[in-house]
Order: sequence, then structure tokens, then C-alpha cells
Amino acid sequence: MLRREARTTFIGALETLLAARAGSGAAEESAKRAIGEAIPEFFGPKLGEVSHTFSAVVEKILASHVRRAETLVGTVRQTAAALFEIPSVPSKRPRVLL
Repeated sequence: MLRREARTTFIGALETLLAARAGSGAAEESAKRAIGEAIPEFFGPKLGEVSHTFSAVVEKILASHVRRAETLVGTVRQTAAALFEIPSVPSKRPRVLL
């Protein structure tokens, strides 16, 4: 979808440029310059959107793994307490990963 939107945007910029400079000998350089200027304008905001989406997905996946790790640590602590016949004390450390 992003590729299609970018193609449409850049082709539109080129068509506008070429229509304004019909018959000009420097059309190739002008086209390169127009696309070069359009790229940061188009992809700058898109980078923020993709970054936000990626961060949300990674955070969701990481939260799942953190919960599983905390469960495993609790099970290990309880098993160790049972094996060594000592009281099991829950961890009071704050969650550092999230």
C-alpha cells in the first residue's frame, strides 16, 4: 500500500513538472530534482507512522514474553523452596522490561 501511494505521489509530481517544462532540454535533471525533493516530504511522516506501529507490535509481543518469564521465575522459586524446604518469598523487584 505504501509503495502504491508513493508511486502515485511521485508520478504526479513528475507529470506536473513535465507538463510545466514541455520541450525543455533539462527535463531529466528537473525530474531527478523533483523526485529528490518529494521523497523526504512523502516518507518523513510515513516513517513516524511505521515507527509507532512497529513499537506497538514489539511492546505487545514483549509483554507476552515478560509475563511468561515472570511465571517461569515464580515456578522456579516455588520449586526451589519446596526442594530446600524453605519458605517461598515472592519477588518484590519492579518490572524493568516494560
